[in-house]
Amino acid sequence: MEKHLHIVSSTIPYPAVYGSMADRFYKLPALAAAGIHIHLHCFGDDAAPLPPCLTQYCASVHVYPHSRISAATILQLPCMVASRKNEQLFQRLLHDDYPVLMEGIHCTALLLDDRFAGRRCFVRLQQVQHRSYQQQARQSANLLRKWYYRHQASLLLQHEQRIAGKAVFITSLDADADFYREYMQYRHTAVLPLFIPQQQVNSEEGSGSYCLYHGDLSAGHNEQAASWLLNQVCRNIDVPLVIAGCNPSPRLQQQARQWTNTCVVANPSAPELQDIIRKAHIHLLPSFTNTGVPGKLLNALFNGRHCIAHAPVLRSTGLSAICHAAGVTAQWIQQISALYRQPFTLRDITLRKQVLLQRYNNAGNAATFIQWIWER
Repeated sequence: MEKHLHIVSSTIPYPAVYGSMADRFYKLPALAAAGIHIHLHCFGDDAAPLPPCLTQYCASVHVYPHSRISAATILQLPCMVASRKNEQLFQRLLHDDYPVLMEGIHCTALLLDDRFAGRRCFVRLQQVQHRSYQQQARQSANLLRKWYYRHQASLLLQHEQRIAGKAVFITSLDADADFYREYMQYRHTAVLPLFIPQQQVNSEEGSGSYCLYHGDLSAGHNEQAASWLLNQVCRNIDVPLVIAGCNPSPRLQQQARQWTNTCVVANPSAPELQDIIRKAHIHLLPSFTNTGVPGKLLNALFNGRHCIAHAPVLRSTGLSAICHAAGVTAQWIQQISALYRQPFTLRDITLRKQVLLQRYNNAGNAATFIQWIWER
């Protein structure tokens, strides 16, 4: 019997340049290889040509423009949810009774629609979204932006409470699943590791040439992390630092120019970024949001050498054995100073393989997901 699955994505899941996007994209070939007929629905520019790789793995692909948000709606739903409430999408989903996977809380407006009551629905959660917005509100210095994040956090919490019990909610961390079960009273939760681009550890022995921070630099929390490294850590230690990623702000680039040992590589191609990662000696992964598993952490672990991350980020990832944890600024400086003189060894690589390949296996995780949908 053929198995069909609707997947609703908040964005077109390509290019897979960061963690949540990689999870969405690499889920497609893994499910397709297992014989699942995927019907992909995503939000974006419906006039732009579709990446050929999407039609390669999907039986059908539909793109929808973001919806306009009325004044009444904005008081009831978070913006990220309201802008993806689309009747054309709903009508397509109602043509059959295939199960529906929603990629992110963004796509869950349909769970409030009685027409989908009783439908087999699943929601992939990359993080506890309302907590992420609360953290961004605390960190923002802009009063208007701080108010916006607080308002959206409140609406997100209300929305997450309304949809409890209407789907199976799938997190990538045990800690997030525990939060939804214990504090949000979600009856149906499950844990599934991220789907990832690489299925082998490509880290090289020896020593690299610099420390590296990489990520989507247009995201506020990533710019904050890069700025913190420039102004609090690397200005106090004589090691080279490279910051690489898409769309760095003029402010961040100006900060990097203040020091002779730092630079920003703006908008590297995917092969260029992987080469930068391969040549680095230490990957610096500060995070001030502590939600989800950062995709850049996995990228560094599969392809780079030493990794230092904030201790709270590592706490529930199962990756502490292959990372170095740091907290306050002095600990970061101490760890960098020690590791910069320490070659990366075959023993380090062997341990990484043991830890990573047991947890991050796309084919195995696809089989688990398929079992949840069709074999329970």
